Amino acid sequence: LRLLLLSRDDRCSKGLIDPHGLIGLGLMDHVSVARFFALPAQAPAPLGTGLSGAESAFIPNTGEGYGLWCGVQRFDPPALLRRDPKAAIGFLIGHGEVQPNPSNRVCLDHGRCDAWGLPVAHIAMAWGMAEQTLVNLMLSRMQTVVQAAGGEIKPIEDLFRLALIEPWLTASAAGSQAVPPPGYYIHELGGAPMGDNPERSVLDRWNRFHTCSNLLVTDGSCWPRSGWQSPTLTSMALTRRACLAAISRQ
Repeated sequence: LRLLLLSRDDRCSKGLIDPHGLIGLGLMDHVSVARFFALPAQAPAPLGTGLSGAESAFIPNTGEGYGLWCGVQRFDPPALLRRDPKAAIGFLIGHGEVQPNPSNRVCLDHGRCDAWGLPVAHIAMAWGMAEQTLVNLMLSRMQTVVQAAGGEIKPIEDLFRLALIEPWLTASAAGSQAVPPPGYYIHELGGAPMGDNPERSVLDRWNRFHTCSNLLVTDGSCWPRSGWQSPTLTSMALTRRACLAAISRQ
């Protein structure tokens, strides 16, 4: 987005035309919240039973706009560090969809420049009521999931003896009970969305800049909506799709 803004016609001769000033507007991330839990005494997980390379799984709640990333017994600290050595420790992390809001944006900070004298990017973003409502929904579902397994959600300091690092960990976004700020999960999306209407989008359906058809934008900024799923594989697929379409037009 910074490159597009620096290349716009208000900064350079014959630059990119952005007639509706849409570049940078509607920045999104995924709103997330995490909880740890303990299950009653469990036998150690047998080797080779991981559900994926990361030995974790997803519980989709697509109709409600979020999914729960979960894992049990993925980490096994020494018994001395566990308050209940027999308990199976797990985590749930909710990923929630964020709607594009023009107030969440990237613009150029003309009061600050980089080493080459170019304005740096300024990011303005905050969670709204919709995101807080979704967080409450995710927390409620986490309670349901853990209770169904006979477990109990607990703060991390009630599960482990953390000694000297406890104050630091509980104050961090990962160990806190609070909702991490935008950008924490580095799933930044939006700001140059795809669409058929040039008055409401920056790119067409093939990732071409509406007013400069030989410019393709295929990173996370092209997303019109965030979804709740992790964006990497979709971004790779969009890039391949856009490049194959460009080749076919030659």
